[in-house]
Amino acid sequence: YHEVIEAGLPSICLPNMNTGMDDQFSRCSVAAQSGAMVVLKNRSKEKIAIAISRMMDENTRAAMRSNAMKLRKKNGNSEVAEWILLQS
Repeated sequence: YHEVIEAGLPSICLPNMNTGMDDQFSRCSVAAQSGAMVVLKNRSKEKIAIAISRMMDENTRAAMRSNAMKLRKKNGNSEVAEWILLQS
């Protein structure tokens, strides 16, 4: 999830529903509700085929990239990288 959002990568998420502490479905649902990711909780060949077909649309992917960027949160990585480069 985090890497997909950070990269703005249009994705289909198949959350692991059998984790004890990591609620992958809830986290990915935020992205799905924002239009940044397709999430398949209950999988079937038909649902996967529909998700893949949806991902093949260039406009859908562009919208997903844009929506993912809205979910990004600053974490200081750019600032740290810039500081490191200025040290030489």
